[in-house]
Amino acid sequence: SANIKGGRINWHTSKFVTDETYAVFMTRGIPQPQDVLFTMEAPLAEVGVVPDARKFSLAQRVILLRPKSSILIGDFLAHALSSPAVREDIFSKATATTVRGIASKRLKEVHVPVPSIPEQRRIVAELDALQAVADRLKALQAETAAELDALLPSILDRAFKGEL
Repeated sequence: SANIKGGRINWHTSKFVTDETYAVFMTRGIPQPQDVLFTMEAPLAEVGVVPDARKFSLAQRVILLRPKSSILIGDFLAHALSSPAVREDIFSKATATTVRGIASKRLKEVHVPVPSIPEQRRIVAELDALQAVADRLKALQAETAAELDALLPSILDRAFKGEL
């Protein structure tokens, strides 16, 4: 579940199971492209879309949601589950003892908007384009921060020498 965050699945992990363990535990619910992974707790309500037919096992706190392709696209479902209104609905149905979580029967009660397939595709394309811009800005910000960090020692050196 720690590998699902911000609408993405982090495939760069050191946590693996053997083929034998996979065969024992993954007997049903084998992930398919456009399935949505949803974290039930720790953390609650993180989502990621299965991008392809790669083989992987699911953690205990993760549920696989398989949208009916004739009415719902996985990418749209993931965005919808990440939207403020739907997250509010999820969290209102969650329970907490030590860790906030939601049972699958309560998750079924969450209201998700389902526009037409063409409208879902349009929304996903628009959100993906915005995410690409945000990713580029984050990369630029990281580059700029690294450049500033590299300049700081020389600026401090010049300042203490009275050269500024």
